[in-house]
Amino acid sequence: MSMLTTRPWLRWAAPASVLVAVLAAGSATRLLAAEPGLPERSASDLLVKLQTAEVSSFSGTVVEKADLGLPSLPLNTRRGSSDLASLADGTHTLRLWYDGPERLRMALMGTLGESDVIRNGRDLWTWHSEENTATHTRLPASTDRAEKPPVHPSGLPSNPQEAADRVLDALDPSTKVTTDGTARVAGRAAYELVFTPRDSQSLVRQVRIALDGEKFVPLRVQVHADGEQAPALEVGFTQVSFTKPDASQFEFQPPPGAKVTEEQPGRSWGRDHKGRDHKGRDHEGNARGGHEGKGKGDHGDEAKGGREGRRGAAGRARPVVIGDGWTSVLVARAPSPEDVAARPGAGDEHRGWGRDGDRADGQRTGDQLAGVLGALPKVSGDWGSGRLLKTKLFSVLLVEDGRMLVGAVSPERLYEVAAAPKAQLND
Repeated sequence: MSMLTTRPWLRWAAPASVLVAVLAAGSATRLLAAEPGLPERSASDLLVKLQTAEVSSFSGTVVEKADLGLPSLPLNTRRGSSDLASLADGTHTLRLWYDGPERLRMALMGTLGESDVIRNGRDLWTWHSEENTATHTRLPASTDRAEKPPVHPSGLPSNPQEAADRVLDALDPSTKVTTDGTARVAGRAAYELVFTPRDSQSLVRQVRIALDGEKFVPLRVQVHADGEQAPALEVGFTQVSFTKPDASQFEFQPPPGAKVTEEQPGRSWGRDHKGRDHKGRDHEGNARGGHEGKGKGDHGDEAKGGREGRRGAAGRARPVVIGDGWTSVLVARAPSPEDVAARPGAGDEHRGWGRDGDRADGQRTGDQLAGVLGALPKVSGDWGSGRLLKTKLFSVLLVEDGRMLVGAVSPERLYEVAAAPKAQLND
């Protein structure tokens, strides 16, 4: 069974029409100078192999390195390097075991302990050894609503497949696709694909994906920022095996004395609190963000300039995407610290990754958000005033009127978009 069907949360999202457009541009035709044992393959061939790769089981060790140039902020991660929220900075080691969509395990190794997420059939466990706490969730019987695991709080990919998925999700004619020889990753021969934004305004210079020479699954993904030699983000296997993991890896029993919390499936599974499923569709089948289910090559006016007047379930304007490709900018309403602290279950959006979901957690999350916002530098212009977070790969503008603008672009591009009429999100 292909990865496209066995792992909807690692789905290869580049549609055939977009792939044809890329190939027609003549950017994916150079053959690889393959190392001994690897036949020569074109970039177009590798793209097809990537999207149809079949892996039923694997296990391995992944090292994630993030050097985003984040400013010093009061983030207060409570579990040090074994806190899944800490993946946004530094170097971290994860162990992965996968035996089909209903049997998987991820362990983030830290100096003081580890954090685990284990799924075995309908049983989902999270475990933090340092605090000796565990959370158990009995998942719905419907696999359509139970296969997508929650996203960890950092928002960064936790394995090469997930990182590659995000690249393919953005693949369109704005991307130049080439090859760059071969490499050895985790002791295995690999092809290297290079994705380069054609728009020089993007903060992303290139993305490099190393594909296993036999299985054609991503072994390593590197994201390079403009003007930087070393990757700003790298996720790659240091050891990998494609044999079936031992069944004991998916069995979990809380140790004596552990604090165990029983929870119902949260909004990370199936439908979220606004009635949308995990593919971003509402009850009527419309796509999240107003894209109305269109392909990436046909977002229409809303993707290019947003659509005023659309409202979410709470009566607020829905987020819009302005621009195309690597320089597109998301405009949305940012939650205030008070909203975060007061929201029922505050802090549990990623409950599958260890959030307790109690009132104290909500208050801590709100206080932490307030501290982060207060530490960001103030900026102003014709668009108004607010605070700015700039990293090597993306920029975030928080406008005083409550809007949030995010994109892999410079702050100047965010200021330009913030002043546009279609970015006002008039409620």
